[in-house]
Amino acid sequence: MDLRVAVGQKEQLLKEVQKEREVWRLRDGALAATLQEKDSLLQNLKEQLEIHQKRAETPSDSVQLSGLLKDQEGDGAILCQEVAKLTSALQEYQDLVQNQQESHSQTVSSLTDQLRDVRQELRQTEKEKKEAERTRRRDVEDRDREDRRLRDSLDKRDKLVEQILQDAEEWDHLFRELQQNLQNKREPMTAVKHTL
Repeated sequence: MDLRVAVGQKEQLLKEVQKEREVWRLRDGALAATLQEKDSLLQNLKEQLEIHQKRAETPSDSVQLSGLLKDQEGDGAILCQEVAKLTSALQEYQDLVQNQQESHSQTVSSLTDQLRDVRQELRQTEKEKKEAERTRRRDVEDRDREDRRLRDSLDKRDKLVEQILQDAEEWDHLFRELQQNLQNKREPMTAVKHTL
């Protein structure tokens, strides 16, 4: 796989994890609001309980006092059950959120490390590619220089061969002229001999 594609995929995955962390942050905010609402509800119920207790201190008769105490006990028991359920549910939710946050933190850390490694590998690959390209250009330049040197040598050799052939032609021409001259000189002498 191309390293640039790998880097892009890691960055995309990191963005998605960061978005999910933002969602969990918003959930944490909602949890805090719920806890605050629970505290407010408890405070309200506590105030109502205190009002009932004060009323119970000045009853008009014992029947009314007994009824208020029973109502109070029933409301208190229901309230305790509801508070216990709510507290248990909130604790479970807090544990889940904490576990998810730890998991996401580990994922983000792992992805960050992988992204750093891939970027480093990409930089190393780019460096090696540039070095290979420089080496290739040097080799091409060296071959071009060697080709020019060989062409120059061949041109000089061709010119030398051409000069040698021209010189040989001239020598051949001179040699024929000398032969002709010698032949011409020999013929009159032969004629003289015949006449004597």
